[in-house]
Amino acid sequence: MLQDNEARVRALSSRTDGSLTEEEFARAKAWFLEEPVTFRFETEPEPVRLRLLRSVPPYVGVDFGQGRNAMFDPVTMRCVYSN
Repeated sequence: MLQDNEARVRALSSRTDGSLTEEEFARAKAWFLEEPVTFRFETEPEPVRLRLLRSVPPYVGVDFGQGRNAMFDPVTMRCVYSN
């Protein structure tokens, strides 16, 4: 799901460096609000959701709730940021 949604957001970018314009970012953010993507990790008590976290790649991260987020490289799926 993360890779599919990352590709969908990347397709919105009109810039050569792959970053999103303010309008593209707003459109992608609105899409995630209108059509939430959630799933459950066996180790988490509540479902987590994908959301737009940045305007430069990688865009899509996992929102664990309570201010906990993680970003993953969409190719290797290694965590590149978490808080």
